[in-house]
Amino acid sequence: MVKPCLGSIANLDEFSESQIGRVTHMSRLDATLERFSQALDDLEATLNRRLQRRIASEHLEQELAALGEDRARLAQELDTVKAESKALEGVTDEVSHRLDTAIRDIRAVLEH
Repeated sequence: MVKPCLGSIANLDEFSESQIGRVTHMSRLDATLERFSQALDDLEATLNRRLQRRIASEHLEQELAALGEDRARLAQELDTVKAESKALEGVTDEVSHRLDTAIRDIRAVLEH
């Protein structure tokens, strides 16, 4: 009876060492899976940041394009206003010349 008991204890010790090996292997596997999961989370976070930067960049490009269009429109309006100003300057000079002539003619009539 002692032999089977010793044999059982010996088998138990072997079983325990085998189980310990499996537990150690599972612990390493769990740790590896945890690191892999963390790496995936990090990758996802990085991709989200890049996506947000790309969206922001595209938004800025759209704003820049809109500002460029506004600038072109304002430049055209400025050219139009300058041309109108030049035309009015010419009219103003003509009116000034006519007024000077009229004033001179009126003075000449009044002096005679």
